[in-house]
Amino acid sequence: MKILQFYTSTSARDAERVNSWNGLLCPDWKMLPFQIQRPATNSTGLETAVLVDCAGATTSILADLQMDVNERTTYDFLTYNGEAFSAWMDYGVYYIEATDATRTWYSEWIDVRNIQPTVLTSWTATGFAGFTVMTTGSHEDVGIFEANASAPTGTALSNSFAVRTGEMFYLSTNYSILTAPVGLTFDIVSAGGTAIANQISIATSSTVQTNTFIVRATDSAAQLKMEISTGRYSSKILSLRRYAGDGSYVFSRFTNSKDIQGTTTLAYELTPERESILYSSGFEQQIYMETYLNNPQHEPVEIGEEKNGVFIAEKIVDKYVYNVVSYASRATFNAMRILPLHDNIQIFDEIGNRYRPDQGNVRVGVEWNTFDTHTLRIEFNEDNPVWTNNADNIV
Repeated sequence: MKILQFYTSTSARDAERVNSWNGLLCPDWKMLPFQIQRPATNSTGLETAVLVDCAGATTSILADLQMDVNERTTYDFLTYNGEAFSAWMDYGVYYIEATDATRTWYSEWIDVRNIQPTVLTSWTATGFAGFTVMTTGSHEDVGIFEANASAPTGTALSNSFAVRTGEMFYLSTNYSILTAPVGLTFDIVSAGGTAIANQISIATSSTVQTNTFIVRATDSAAQLKMEISTGRYSSKILSLRRYAGDGSYVFSRFTNSKDIQGTTTLAYELTPERESILYSSGFEQQIYMETYLNNPQHEPVEIGEEKNGVFIAEKIVDKYVYNVVSYASRATFNAMRILPLHDNIQIFDEIGNRYRPDQGNVRVGVEWNTFDTHTLRIEFNEDNPVWTNNADNIV
């Protein structure tokens, strides 16, 4: 019941996706969040984790998986919450092979693409010593900098990029902090230098961090502004990415305030559709779909009474229903069918508009086109226009 599902054998995985059209879409700068349920408590984490490509070649990703171990009475859960990697993954199709001291798991196939390219391409710095802009091999769109020649103090401005009010961005950073810092902050600023989004302050940590900007005003020439008060840094990652990606994908993230209990406590019956999901640990599921928000519908709801054969309306609600339609595999359907059970659902359309439907306002349907590929339809609605017979005009 998870988006990025793990199996105890490749045959069990492949049985879920014979003739399926492709793998799960995944950005190149992080893995999709995942959770592995183990049938016995074990305080240790994974010992190995590798990406396996179609030719069988492997690349270790263990160092980039910031895994949490959450123990429960009968099971424990290994959880990765989608933190940014220290180096971008190469584009291609892979699965994850992971092991602990006694078991091996195999993930769904993953299609790594440049879904959310960084908007940073150049920098202008004032007051920095040894400030440079670099690229990372084939990922030339990733802006990376170093400021480690001496204790830097100053400001850096990125290239200009367009923003919209309400648009959301990921800011990913990974610093080796060489001396005690006083201040390291990031702002999205207008052409005049005014901050138009929330400020992000980076803590004194060398771990990969991902923070979110929410733009509060539109400016045609916004820039990312970085300020260092004192301190000495060596940066491995600095990227700014739109939640909306390149305009070809719908992105959804969802979680729940309560755990979702599986249907068995017997280890030998633990199949993907019977597993539990531990949301109380902070776990969040994510999915990218190569599609658009389309095929809207509306359902009028009229409340009133009939007098002398004439209906007299007291309240009319126009229920606008959004639709997301995408091809998906059987395994993806098993995960998305429980989407209506979640009380925290966010859906971002292809241009970055965010929708937050309440519980009970999401429906998931399916039409099977072939044996293992189907058309997945997600229908949802938010607040709707309401007319009442005592409504006031706008003042």
